[in-house]
Amino acid sequence: MAHLTIPGVSPIPLTPLAPAVGTLEEFVTKVMQAQITKHGVVGAVVAVVHDGELLFATPYGMADSAKKELVDAESTLFRLGSVSKLFTATAVMQLVDQDLLDLDADVRQYLPTGTVPVPMEFEPPVTLKNLLTHTTGFEANTLGYLQKNPARTGEPFGVVLAENAPAQVLPPVTDYDAALGAAYNNWAIALAGYVVQQVSGVPFAQYIDANIFAPLGMQHSSFRGPLPERLATNLATGYTMDEPPQPRPFQNFQDMMPAASLSSTGADMARFMIAQLQLGRFKDQRILSEDAARLMQSRVMNPNPYVNGGGLGWFEDYWNGRLVLKHLGKTLFFNSELYLLPEEHFGVFLAYNRQAPVTGALMDAIMDEYFPAELPRLVPHGGQPDVGRHAGSYTSTVRSLTTWEKVLGLLDTIIVRDVGAGELQMHSVLGGMVDSETVQNSRGLMGVSDQTFAAVMPQGDVFRSFDSETMTAFATAADGRHYMLGSTAFNPYVRVPWYESPKVNVIWLGYCVLSFAGCVLLLVAARARGRWPDAGSPGLMLAISLANIAVLLCLLRLVTSRMEQLLYSLPWSAYLMMGLGIASLASTALWFALLSRPSAAPSVSNVTRLLRACWGLAAIAFLLWLYNWRLLGFHVA
Repeated sequence: MAHLTIPGVSPIPLTPLAPAVGTLEEFVTKVMQAQITKHGVVGAVVAVVHDGELLFATPYGMADSAKKELVDAESTLFRLGSVSKLFTATAVMQLVDQDLLDLDADVRQYLPTGTVPVPMEFEPPVTLKNLLTHTTGFEANTLGYLQKNPARTGEPFGVVLAENAPAQVLPPVTDYDAALGAAYNNWAIALAGYVVQQVSGVPFAQYIDANIFAPLGMQHSSFRGPLPERLATNLATGYTMDEPPQPRPFQNFQDMMPAASLSSTGADMARFMIAQLQLGRFKDQRILSEDAARLMQSRVMNPNPYVNGGGLGWFEDYWNGRLVLKHLGKTLFFNSELYLLPEEHFGVFLAYNRQAPVTGALMDAIMDEYFPAELPRLVPHGGQPDVGRHAGSYTSTVRSLTTWEKVLGLLDTIIVRDVGAGELQMHSVLGGMVDSETVQNSRGLMGVSDQTFAAVMPQGDVFRSFDSETMTAFATAADGRHYMLGSTAFNPYVRVPWYESPKVNVIWLGYCVLSFAGCVLLLVAARARGRWPDAGSPGLMLAISLANIAVLLCLLRLVTSRMEQLLYSLPWSAYLMMGLGIASLASTALWFALLSRPSAAPSVSNVTRLLRACWGLAAIAFLLWLYNWRLLGFHVA
């Protein structure tokens, strides 16, 4: 598998500048200080390595603003979120090195009966390679169990892992050279970590301590939650995006430990970057064989040769025509980014104790300053194939299809329009709601706003942005699903049916809300005038209208809730919403039954009949809307 370039379209790398320590650190500090001033960064750390050496690890700002404690690059720990997944993938590859694991074997053979059930709705079976490349076919549920519930502290992470197995909604990928349908998945990586625990015979955090942290000298790193006492005092405080930023307590991700629970320092992460850049070697220690490290970093998953692929745990990207391996991480109050340029033996790690202002901004600046490229100018021209076949609404594959979380996909939608001359315009609805590990920098697809792409291949399936090097491609899977492939191989977008497009849903819901609100106003006004209608069960109509409006208000409250309130349990409004939906279904059925009785059809005006028909249509349409978005019934992860 290989990434292919297109002459006259792909960036042409220019001679890189030597990353001299003094000038590079000065440049990085200038960028970071601008972020601190503009975006209110509380604290951060940046570590840069080159040719097997640490160039610098520089702290910025406060680890704890109330205590006036400064960030220290050697000892201040940051929560790294999904960067944890790189350590889990490394642990898996260590056991592959020892012939204790087979990447292509059915993962169930490593799980004793009665432990974690692996969803298997399709054939063939899920493998470790599927887990590490996010190609399991599992849906992505996160709310209600990702964070450790304080009431369940002390339970092994495998217990909650077993209780919250996601549905498998697609067959796992077997042809990695045309891998469509990937979906970034925390549960899948957590399962890979559980396999490490089962096969090694020691708890996962203890395995990482002994086999990765110890040989690399990462003395200020841990997957444990809460942190050991010797490290807890050095943990940076996480802050909200409020102004002023509000401190928040430690988030315990032990239920998804291998996917999100790492805490580490800038200096420690520099050691890990050096080991990866040197194919498993750090000084006189080796954590992976060269073969295993090369495989882990190779283009294992290849959705299309002209867009980014993925390795075993690694995201693959191409910036300024150069290969970049990366992983981003996010908790509610921390952000982290890790980038390697294997061909340049260069690595950058940064972490914030507040959500990052612009993901990838620092790396963007470094790439343009030290690893520049010439980007050929796209010249619009006609004669391209009909690209209108790609038009439509696309939503991320990183979503739920069987729980109430499906409705969140409406907010993570990219609308693709054919604007003629072989060009497509893309617009992101609300900028997306995906996890920051899938949000790209300015070169990426996420958050695009009216960006225009031109077809650059005769078939009209591969496009490049006029404004940047961003590439996207379209492909149709054997099951008929049409995918938009872009900057993140583990998060393609899939075209949704017409009735799941944002425009149709605005009209759909708008009609229902106007009908219910109008019904309430008319009946309340009639009651106030003493002219309560004597036909059509008006009291029941009023109750159903109010219940349906309440369902939407509960959903609005749920969607606008602070994410920290949803990670380990759902609020009462979620269950009220689902309960009211069921009540609405039963009451609407009763209303139609009462209306169908001969005695229920006295002489009424044509206007009354029309209004009643419009309301009845809205009641049915609303139930269908709830059903489609998995809001009718208690569909929770």
